Amino acid sequence: MEEYLKVLLPSIGVALIFFLVMRSILMADRKERAAMEEFYRNEESGRPVAGADRGENAADGFAGAPDSAETSRDTPR
Repeated sequence: MEEYLKVLLPSIGVALIFFLVMRSILMADRKERAAMEEFYRNEESGRPVAGADRGENAADGFAGAPDSAETSRDTPR
């Protein structure tokens, strides 16, 4: 019985590692698909997306501030 265990143990170990890696890949894919679905659902409904207020000007400290071109276009002269 001990000989059989010595022979099968490496194969069982590799199978376990393979199972865990594949499970983590599939779970990550499932989470990514759910996040993308939520993103597209929010885009279609027009609701703001979490983190969307970080615009191009976030580095300047003005998160979500309009660009100067947009400001000049919207202001009456």
